Formats: sequence, C-alpha cells, structure tokens
Amino acid sequence: MFPLATSGSYPDLDSTSEGALPPNPCFRIPALAAFSAASAHPGRLLAAFDIRPDFHDLPGKIALGTRFSDDSGRTWSPLQVLKPARDGWGFGDASLISTSRGEMLALFVASRGRNFWDEAEAGAEWRLLQGHSQDGVTWDFTDLTAQLWDESTGSMFFASGNGIELREARSRGRLLQPIVWRARGSTETLAGVAISDNGGQSWSRPRAAGFRRPVGIPGGDESKVVELPGGDVLLSSRAYPRRRWAISCDGGQSFGSVWSEVADPGCNAGLAVFDDEIILTSLFPPALVEDSAESQPMGTVLCSQNGSRLDPSAGKSSSRQDWSARSNLVLRRGKCSAVDSGKPRLTWSPPRVIDSGQAAYSVAIPLGNHIAIAWERGQNSPYGSLAFTIVDY
Repeated sequence: MFPLATSGSYPDLDSTSEGALPPNPCFRIPALAAFSAASAHPGRLLAAFDIRPDFHDLPGKIALGTRFSDDSGRTWSPLQVLKPARDGWGFGDASLISTSRGEMLALFVASRGRNFWDEAEAGAEWRLLQGHSQDGVTWDFTDLTAQLWDESTGSMFFASGNGIELREARSRGRLLQPIVWRARGSTETLAGVAISDNGGQSWSRPRAAGFRRPVGIPGGDESKVVELPGGDVLLSSRAYPRRRWAISCDGGQSFGSVWSEVADPGCNAGLAVFDDEIILTSLFPPALVEDSAESQPMGTVLCSQNGSRLDPSAGKSSSRQDWSARSNLVLRRGKCSAVDSGKPRLTWSPPRVIDSGQAAYSVAIPLGNHIAIAWERGQNSPYGSLAFTIVDY
C-alpha cells in the first residue's frame, strides 16, 4: 500500500504548486485512470484528489491536486496543483477519463459560495469544468456548463472517480461520465450520465422522451459506470442500505428499471470490468455478515450478527447505527451470465478485504493483469489519508 497523501501535511510538492493551499490539508475524493496505449506516456497512472482545509464539501477553499506514476504505482511524482482555490472559487470532485486517442480528461465542479442544494444559475457561482492533458502535467481547461445545464436544472455535478470510453462496436468511442442531477426547486436527486461522441469536445445529457429530466436512477447519488461484455452499460449508485443499479442497452441514451442489490452504507464505490467480470470495491462493515459465505446471486438478503433484517424496499433497519459506519473496504467479483428483462443475472464472490479499518470513497481500474485501487482511509476517521494499492486478480 502506498500513501498518496496524508492529511495534515504535504507530500513532495512541485515548486510551481506553492501558494493558495491550506496549511493543514485534508485530502479527499480520489480519482484514478491510466493513459492509453496511444498516449506518449502509455500506462502512466494519474491520481487526482481534493485538497481541502477540512473534510467538508464545497463551497470552500478547495484545490485539486494530482500525482502520476510511471512504474505501476511503486513511486509517484511530487504533488502538483491542478486547480488552486483563488478569488473565492473552490474546485472539487474530480473524475478522470482516459481516451483511446491518448488524452486524459479531468471533469470537476467549480463553486463560489454555493453548494449542491443551492439554486444556481448556469455559469454563475457553480460551474462544470473539464481539463485536457496529454501527459497529466500540462492542462487546458474548458467550461462545459452551458452544454449540460438547462432551465430545468437546479444543480448538478460530476460524480468523482472515473468515467469510461465504450469499446464495443455499437457505441465505440463514446465517453460516459456519471453525474448527479437535481431539478430546479426539488430535493430529489438523480444518478445519470453525460455523453460525448467526439472525445470530450462537447457533451450532452440524455433525456427521457418528452421530459426535461435526464435518464438514470431516480433518487440516486454518486455513481460509477462500466461497459459489460456485449456492450450493455451498467450504472451503479451509492444508496443505503443497498446500491441501486440500472442497465442501458443503447450506450447510455436510456436506462431500464432500477433495482437494489449489494449491501452499501451509502458511499461512493469503485466499479470496473476485468476479464469479463465486474469488480466492485465498496464498504462492508464487519458488524454485518452475509446469509451465506458462498458465492450467491444478487438480491440475497443481508442480516446483522444479532439477526436483524435489512429491508431494501423500506431503506431502514434496526442495525442502522452499525451499518452507517464507513469502514472495511472490500472487493467483490461479479460474473454476468445473461441479461433478462433489463436486469443482469450476476453472482458475486465472497468479499475480499482490502482495508479493515476506517475507509470511505474508492475508485478501481484494470492495470495490466491487476486491479489498481485508490481510496480514503484513516485511524481516527476515514479521511486521514489517500492510499493506493495493486491487487492481484
């Protein structure tokens, strides 16, 4: 395990990055991606993260930082500031997308005194930004707000971690970036995707026919998206007490029925596809155990050690106090055998513990014959540091 950044101090800091940084930083919200074979730096790992004055979200004096590795995560570059907090603006919740053209995209939000629940005008105190880089060091930035924000939008942001480029023939080259969207005047959120068919030069939000709201998972939050073998797209959103899922059969233009599967305390997780299997890194507090230690289909009911049941439909449980704790990061492998009525038939491996201590957000990507994972961890809280590891598959 490599400590990407430890809250309270700075790792090696690039000399150009000094200034406009909090003196006692809290590092949060990891993003992770690897440059494609078409890049001048094939295989280069890039990690991005928030540099916060404390653990709180925007608004605030939050900067974005990056580090890169050219040896599969064994060593890392000095910390570089991607976007410093200045002139009242803070930046956060980055997501990285590696394109087949060899470019890296960083999508993130900018805020000046606004949070997600405030009503904002497009481009005023809440903006949606994108960075383009050929090496992870030098960046050009564009403002995507006008492309993705319409009069029905109360607020939205890019879900942190990573987006994807579709590889299957029917939508090859399309970029998908998870978003969290809220209608103007509403408190209900929706987990969806933004789409680009030209390598990130322009973006759009798919909408249901006859409606202004995007398509996706109603009531969803931060999510991850993957392309399944055969080309279907799987969207998975954080939710308590189970993650919410939906399938798209048209490259993210629409999504089918939503269902709840896989225990979750409501925390952003990592999702990837490796060798035709789904890789999920999420929290699974040890106070809860599965009904069976054997691999089993999605939909198995969970119970706590005292026997209290978790009710996915009601979203409540007598074990809420234990279940809400952010700890015990695990990895599961899911096998997809078929898609029936919009719902995949999946079986999951028993959870493999990655970090048995306090932990929170994670992101996972394939890296050669391994899985690369970055996550939040700590001793006194889940936000003490950012860690990186390589897991043999």
